[in-house]
Amino acid sequence: MNDIFYSCIYDILYDRSKHNKLLSINDLKDIVKIYNKRYLTQDYVNGVIRVSFDNPKQFGGYTFKSKLIKVDDMKICKNTNFEGIYGMNISILQTLLHELSHAYQVKKFNEYKTPNYNYTDIEMYLLLYSFFYLKYTDKDRRLGEKDIEILSKLGLNPNSPTLCTDVKNTLNSYYRYNPSERMAEIKALSSIKFMLSLFDNKWDQIEKVDSLLAGEYIRGYNKGEKDLCYNSPSITYFRSLKLKEEINLLNDLIYTYKDDLNDTKRLYLGIHTDNSIIKKLKDKNKSGK
Repeated sequence: MNDIFYSCIYDILYDRSKHNKLLSINDLKDIVKIYNKRYLTQDYVNGVIRVSFDNPKQFGGYTFKSKLIKVDDMKICKNTNFEGIYGMNISILQTLLHELSHAYQVKKFNEYKTPNYNYTDIEMYLLLYSFFYLKYTDKDRRLGEKDIEILSKLGLNPNSPTLCTDVKNTLNSYYRYNPSERMAEIKALSSIKFMLSLFDNKWDQIEKVDSLLAGEYIRGYNKGEKDLCYNSPSITYFRSLKLKEEINLLNDLIYTYKDDLNDTKRLYLGIHTDNSIIKKLKDKNKSGK
């Protein structure tokens, strides 16, 4: 099943690159269809369009309300060879898969959603505070005591007519540590690395993607001169939002399910892991640049 999924995507990627062309909007639509069929996200993705972002650091976006994916309108530089175009197409695919991962996150979150914040799954608990603003898209929704308490911690007015935007902007201030962003990028790069390992007999692009993946795994893991261990990005995210009680609940979840958390899973979730693991990934990330 996975091989067929990746084969269909790779065929599109390689064919366009072979003909010295970037992935077209129709190619992106075809990849979305393939993804929707595999992950059953049809109800969460209405389409994909090419746009030119004002922010040079932004390459894509997913709008929860319209369920629309936006991908940067890249241009081929003159005299770009196959490897160059192939690399650009991998970057476009990376952006698309990142945004599709957000759609899949919302799907899983909505299916899992539980009342009164009684979460028993670490990933869903992290997504709760990544997608916090989704709770306020329904004008008729009444806020509970817990909602008002958390909004107060964020310094936001529960009666604001722009509450959804206010919360989203607050969370985006900590984009580097935002669990949903880290997990979406890790998913996208992991998928591309696996796909290339199946169908690409050259290692240049795989090594580049592997280096990017290493960098994404360690994104947000910081250690001061006096710190014995790295501060984990998810805890930093919660601390930045002044969610002290929620950090305790997260730590309780981590302790409860510690036997199910290997190093890769811990890095994916952005929680504490061994210093030596982070150091190895830092070295891999540097070596690929």
